[in-house]
Amino acid sequence: MNSLLSKKELARIEALYQYRILDTSPEEEFDDLAFLAAQICQTPIALINLIDINRQWFKAKVGLDVEEMPRSMGFCPLCIEQNDVLIIPDTLADERFANSPVVQSYPFARFYAGVPLITYQGHDIGTLCVVDTEPREISEQQIKSLQAISRQIIKQLEIKRNLSELVDIKKEYQQAQVALRDSQGIINSFFESAPMMMGIIEIVDDDILHISGNAAAAELFEMTPEEMGNRLLSEMNLPQQYLQAWVQRYLESCSENLPFTFEDSYDKPTGKIWLKITVSPIPCDNNRQRFAYFVEDITERKRVESERLQLLVNEQAARNRITNIFESITDGFVALDRQWCFTYVNQQAELLLQRTRKQLLGKSIWEEFPESLRSKFNKEYNHALSAQVSVEFEEFYAPLNIWFSVHAYPSKEGLSIYFQDITERKNYEENLRWKEALLRSMNSVSPLAFYVVDHTTENILFANERFRELWGIEQLKEAMESSTLKHADVMKACQKSMGIIPFDTCLPESMEKCICEDEIFLPDGRTIRRFSRQILNDGLDFGRLYILEDITARKQVEQQIREQAALLDLTTDAIVLRDLSNHILLWNKSAEKLYGWKEEEVIGKNANQLLKTEFKHSEKILSSVLKKGIWQGELKKISKFGKEIIVDSCWTLVKDENRKAKSIMVVDTDITQKKQLETQFLRAQRMESIGTLASGIAHDLNNVLSPILMSAQLLKLKSQDESIIEMLSIVEKNAKRGANLVKQVLSYARGIEGDRTLLQMKHLILEMQQIIDQTFPKSIRTEIDIQPDLWDVYGDNTQVHQVLMNLCLNARDAISEYGTLRISVENIFIDENYAQMNLEAKVGSYVLLKVEDTGIGIPNDLLGRIFEPFFTTKEFGQGTGLGLSTVMGIIKGHGGFISVSSRVGQETSFHVYLPASNVSLEQLVEDIAATPSGCGELILVVDDEPAIREITKNSLEHHNYQVMTASDGIEAVAIYAQYRSKISAAIIDMMMPNMDGATTISTLRKMNPTVRIVAVSGLMNSENLPGKNTDNAVTFLQKPYTTQALLQKLHKVLPEN
Repeated sequence: MNSLLSKKELARIEALYQYRILDTSPEEEFDDLAFLAAQICQTPIALINLIDINRQWFKAKVGLDVEEMPRSMGFCPLCIEQNDVLIIPDTLADERFANSPVVQSYPFARFYAGVPLITYQGHDIGTLCVVDTEPREISEQQIKSLQAISRQIIKQLEIKRNLSELVDIKKEYQQAQVALRDSQGIINSFFESAPMMMGIIEIVDDDILHISGNAAAAELFEMTPEEMGNRLLSEMNLPQQYLQAWVQRYLESCSENLPFTFEDSYDKPTGKIWLKITVSPIPCDNNRQRFAYFVEDITERKRVESERLQLLVNEQAARNRITNIFESITDGFVALDRQWCFTYVNQQAELLLQRTRKQLLGKSIWEEFPESLRSKFNKEYNHALSAQVSVEFEEFYAPLNIWFSVHAYPSKEGLSIYFQDITERKNYEENLRWKEALLRSMNSVSPLAFYVVDHTTENILFANERFRELWGIEQLKEAMESSTLKHADVMKACQKSMGIIPFDTCLPESMEKCICEDEIFLPDGRTIRRFSRQILNDGLDFGRLYILEDITARKQVEQQIREQAALLDLTTDAIVLRDLSNHILLWNKSAEKLYGWKEEEVIGKNANQLLKTEFKHSEKILSSVLKKGIWQGELKKISKFGKEIIVDSCWTLVKDENRKAKSIMVVDTDITQKKQLETQFLRAQRMESIGTLASGIAHDLNNVLSPILMSAQLLKLKSQDESIIEMLSIVEKNAKRGANLVKQVLSYARGIEGDRTLLQMKHLILEMQQIIDQTFPKSIRTEIDIQPDLWDVYGDNTQVHQVLMNLCLNARDAISEYGTLRISVENIFIDENYAQMNLEAKVGSYVLLKVEDTGIGIPNDLLGRIFEPFFTTKEFGQGTGLGLSTVMGIIKGHGGFISVSSRVGQETSFHVYLPASNVSLEQLVEDIAATPSGCGELILVVDDEPAIREITKNSLEHHNYQVMTASDGIEAVAIYAQYRSKISAAIIDMMMPNMDGATTISTLRKMNPTVRIVAVSGLMNSENLPGKNTDNAVTFLQKPYTTQALLQKLHKVLPEN
């Protein structure tokens, strides 16, 4: 059996073919049954449908004009698949059938009811069905009536088959009777020698008694006719399954009282054979059940039928394969019959012709595509069909706007046509022709010289006029174009004309995929740029291409531009050229250093957006420049790293040769540090002015308070009235209080001299610690750090104690609940580097007192005002605003200075610098001499402040260190990645834009866990320093710092060796 058909399907087809009913003429018996079904169900259409392998054939039909239809269409195949009644009240409502051709087109079926035609052997060979063009319902009684009619149809088929076989039997019997009349011997001879097995049997209980049989029948059981006579089949070793089946078939024939034919296989020792057995009841007395049997060996017929079925299956499979091939190819394919009608259209043809199969099948090509009648299609197709030759051609079909490449092959049935859409190729060819014409046109006016040489023959393939002009060989035009000259001849002519050979005769193989570019310097001073490369075709080198250009003028301009650019880069000012829309055209090296962006990052960008210049300012400046030609003033700009920069900016209008505004040249001078120093100086002047004013007011107040105080004391001595004495005491008390306030103001203005002695800060701090422990909240943790061998301070014990007390009280008030108050004191020598960082500092020895807290912090906008008299952020009645102004006055009176730094919500730090009094020159020299120096180690300095980077670099280099600098964390990481094996330590500012110090340290430690770090900050402390507990590899240095402190911290982190 072929794998394409199941065993069940093959058995069903075989059962259908046994009735020999397909393609027979209409018969009244079947027509009546179809009519009866239509009448019972009241439908316009009724069919007796027999289902073949690939088709549905209608034995009887009512209301339908077709004889058959493909098996894939309609509803009957589903009915026999499910082996049950199939009812479809409304086909459009059923998604399985809504798009079926028999629903969407003739016969427009909207209702279907079908019952299977089931043979006695259980095979579904077809259906009895009724169809209506309107949706409807069917009753149970009508369904039962259809089932009864289906059984009658099977009976009619069985009767026809039996009658047909009986006719054959009767014909044979009649022939036997004639032969018998002619000669009994001939009859006996026929019976005995007939190839058909014949005999008479009788049913005895569940067995078969063989009464008589001919030799062919006896041969089946390998016996003689005499041995078979009057013997039971069970005694002849007939297998039980055959015996039971044959008894059943005989009884079925007896019940119908008609001949009954069936087919069955029988296993013989030599193999399986197929038997066609016809059983005919013989009337007998005494209720005996006798039958005549006629058995035909149909093994050969079965083989032929099986081969026929196999051929049908193979044919269908071949058709399917061919169809699949046609459907899968990328070419369009159609088949035309000899009347020019479409008989097949593949899927690609549908897409190319923009028609569906349904629209084309059965239609004439000339009717569907009438414009093709007047084109090459008509001519070539007729030629192919009439001459029986294949044709190939290309043609444009305007209605579809497509170029087709067509191959047509004739056959007896018509024409097979393959075609492709070559529109894209045609467009490419047209575009190529246009480009060739364009190149020829361009070559005629191009300043470039082209020269092409055949690699094998050394013939000149191409040389334009510019080539000959360039080398002064115009006289060789005709000889070069006529190919009478070789490459060597041209080279000699060039050398004779110019004294130099333009190029070598070959190129290295390595140049296969690249262009070699170089320059030739001619004796006459010209410079020629030469491009050389090999020309390949299908991977084979066949020639050399040379392109030459006279770039003498360009070289001169480039040299002038380089000289001008070098001058621009030498200036320390940032120079930016921008167009009138503020897009950057030029950006010199100083601009890169000042703003942080490289030239390639900013060219074409909007300068105002890049540098965050306020729109109103830029518009006003631009208007002024366009009107006056120049503008100058100060501007605030933002660098790449978010740092605010103040520049003295000069804008100059640049005009073209027509005196029209073309661009603006901006020259920016960095005055950020200058403005910072001016701010410090103005602040110092303002504080001095406030002090002078306060001093004058205090002097006048003292003049007012002195008589009041003395008068109150004098009146108290002369008065005896207690109430008056009490009032005078109040006046005296408040006058003294006013005098104390005046004293504090004077201490701010010019300092208070007091009683000066040598002070040891250690005792003052320990005394303050006792006060803090006794009076401050227990939620505040106190830390004390006193350096051994602390220098003495020459000052007033009470005033210095007052400074320390005021700072500690402010720290207490700043800590809301829990926090830490740190008090530390140490020796420090302020050198020139430090003095440059702080305007108030002077070179010398100091004792540094630090009071730090982890409180709420001070906002940046208030830091500049905290030392002003009567300024306070506390509520009314909780402070006079003279505390910090008094502290500053006392410190200034002692020749010192104070600095403050704060981070809101984190910490505040006050640093008090008091001059040391007992430091001898020998001790300073000894301390400075003891300052550790380097041994040539390479140190990486990372700080966003250029001044601090430069000072630190100079100090370290002065003390025998090598230094590399970076302006931010990203640059530092890049430098360290390149020189990590050489860098011994890194000094990193913690507060930087773009990548802060903490992130930089973490990144470096991931690259090298043992990297040595000195972290620097003016705000934070070492508590949250990344990696600070890692074997002294990371340490902290507070800003501002001295060279000695920097060297000591660096010595601490570096390995001892």
